[in-house]
Amino acid sequence: GGAYSWETCGAQKQLHDALRTFCTGSNDCEIYTHSTGGLVVAAYFGLNNPSVNIRRIQLMASAAGGSELADFSTSYLAWLGFDTLGGELDESVSTRGARNGFNHYQARGRTYYTTSGEGTDYLYATSPFLPGKDDGVLANHSLCNVNTVKSVDQSCTRGNGTMTRSYSCGFLWLSTCYDRSYRWSPYYTVYRGGGSHSHGDAKRDYNRR
Repeated sequence: GGAYSWETCGAQKQLHDALRTFCTGSNDCEIYTHSTGGLVVAAYFGLNNPSVNIRRIQLMASAAGGSELADFSTSYLAWLGFDTLGGELDESVSTRGARNGFNHYQARGRTYYTTSGEGTDYLYATSPFLPGKDDGVLANHSLCNVNTVKSVDQSCTRGNGTMTRSYSCGFLWLSTCYDRSYRWSPYYTVYRGGGSHSHGDAKRDYNRR
């Protein structure tokens, strides 16, 4: 179900039908998604190898790495006044469901350009549920395309290279330690919006390059 559904009105079926209709033959397409849409598209190309003509794929505030908020019921989140992403915050969008549903390193030669932010639409009420930096709905382990669930206490860096954060550690904090976040190679960060750029704001990131 959810992001992986092939039912008549399921996300995978709708994407498949749209691509077959508009992105074949002499036609080519650019794909822009927000939030759960990033998981839908990444899963589709990770699990299928369609003969379609795609110029660019841009995942804005991508949920391809899942959200800890999906561990709560959508009814509870709705009661709190949170956006439940159209009711799609189900098991498929949980960190386990999003990461274990397909191989994120498999994109059939395509690049997923991603954007991120660290603002909030909820007065930071959701941040206690999200490890590290977040945009109010997704933690940076998803937004920065990190290949494991972890607390990412730094902003996404451009590209898809390893993110490294130094911090004081050891006796009297006199040593320097490093935290490294390794990223899925097909995903490429093109924009980080900072503290004034929330999950909702990312809907306008389609011109980011």
